[in-house]
Amino acid sequence: MRQRLRSILKWGCTATTVLLLVVWVGSAWWSAMYLSADRFFGMAISHGALEIVPMGGSAGLRAIWIFGRHSHPGITWWFVLEGSFNSIPLWALVLPVAIPTAVLWLRDHRRAPGLCRKCGYDLRGANHKVC
Repeated sequence: MRQRLRSILKWGCTATTVLLLVVWVGSAWWSAMYLSADRFFGMAISHGALEIVPMGGSAGLRAIWIFGRHSHPGITWWFVLEGSFNSIPLWALVLPVAIPTAVLWLRDHRRAPGLCRKCGYDLRGANHKVC
């Protein structure tokens, strides 16, 4: 049961990491913006960053999505926190998922004690450490 859970977690984290990387790289050329129904805030994924912008409220309007292509592709590499405009680079969201994913993959490829480090042959009970 534990091995199955670990496998599900490993593959789920891998899929999430790949998705975030695709969104990060793709956002250099394309953007997606969401405007809330009450126009209280807007969120966008653009130029490799998640941007959150407070907006003035307007009652009675629907939430909308806007997609577009950039005329000047590029990636934002650092945080921008300036009063009403906040920009968080997507690499900051990729790292907390990618690091545990890498650890899970590396832990599955370790050799158990007593096995040859090169080929995995069982050396328990043998007088030598290498086959």
